[in-house]
Amino acid sequence: NTFVTELSKHLKLAKICDNSHLNECWPTETINMSDGTTKRAKDLKTGESISALALGSKSTTTMGIITADGTPMILVYSPKCTPLEQEKTYTWSTVDNKPETNATTNCVSAIMDINGHKRPNKIGQDVRTLNSLFGYVKANSATYGTLSESDCKRLKNKLGINWCPAPGSYGDPDYWGGAVKYCHDRGLHLPSEQTLATLAGSIYGRSDITPKTVISSINFAKTNWSDQGDKTCEQIWRSKGWGNADQVICIDNGTSNDMGQYDNTSSLTALRNARYWSSVESSATIARTRSLRSSSSFYSTYNRYYSHLTALCVGD
Repeated sequence: NTFVTELSKHLKLAKICDNSHLNECWPTETINMSDGTTKRAKDLKTGESISALALGSKSTTTMGIITADGTPMILVYSPKCTPLEQEKTYTWSTVDNKPETNATTNCVSAIMDINGHKRPNKIGQDVRTLNSLFGYVKANSATYGTLSESDCKRLKNKLGINWCPAPGSYGDPDYWGGAVKYCHDRGLHLPSEQTLATLAGSIYGRSDITPKTVISSINFAKTNWSDQGDKTCEQIWRSKGWGNADQVICIDNGTSNDMGQYDNTSSLTALRNARYWSSVESSATIARTRSLRSSSSFYSTYNRYYSHLTALCVGD
C-alpha cells in the first residue's frame, strides 16, 4: 500500500496488515459500539465499513497497522483527495477546546484501541476514531430531551457549554444542551461544524468543504427562489444572504462537472434528510447547525429551544 509505505517514513510501525488479516493488527475479535451492538474487526474492509467521512465508500480499502508504541489501528486512505495548497493555512476545528480536524486530515480516517486487550473495547471509551463516524449514535429530541437549568449551571464551562438560557427566556427549553449531555453520557460528542461540512462534502465527492460551504442543486435554488430569473445557482444563494459563504457548490441533481457522480454507495448517505446540531453555540439561545439533504446542504443558526433538530453523537 503506497500510503502506508509513505506513512512508515514519518511514523515508526511495528506491524502492517492488509485487510484480509486485520485481526493480526487488532487486539480483540469484536468492537463494542455505542448503541450496544458489536462489530467484528475482520469485517472492517472498506471506508464504508468504518464510516470514513471523506472516503466512506465501498471502493476504498482499509489497512491495519500497529505503531512502534503498540497502538493498534485500522485506517483507510484515498489517493483521490484534493491536493493541499502548501501556502495555505488550514484552521483546525475544535471540540472541548481540543483540535479535532481540518481539511488536511480529511483523506485519512482511522479507529484505534488505546489500551490494547483491556476492556471495554468500546467506541467512545478505549476505542477512538479519527475523521470517522464509526459507532455514531443518531437521536431525535424525544430521545435526547432538554437540559434543565440546574444541569446547565452544573455543566457550564464543561462539555463545550458556555451559556445557559435564563428561565422562561427565548432559549428555554434547551434542546441543544440536551443533545450535548446525551452524547457526552455515551462517551461521544456533537460534531464540530467542520465535521458536518466534511460529511456533506463526502456525499458529493469533495474533501475541501469548509463550515461555510453551501451545496445546492440547481433545481433546489430555482424552485425555492423562482424570482431570481436567469441568475446562476451561486448568484441566487449569495443574493439571499449567503454572501459570506466560503464557496457555493452547485450540482445538477446529483452530478456536476467538477464533482462527478453523486455517491450512493456510502454508508454516510443514510444520514441525509435531517438538520443537525453542531457542537458550537452562538449564545445562550442560539446554536450552529447544518442541514444535510439530497438537494442541498447549508449552515445556519437555530434557537436552542427548537425540538425538530437531530443529535448526531460522534467520537474523536
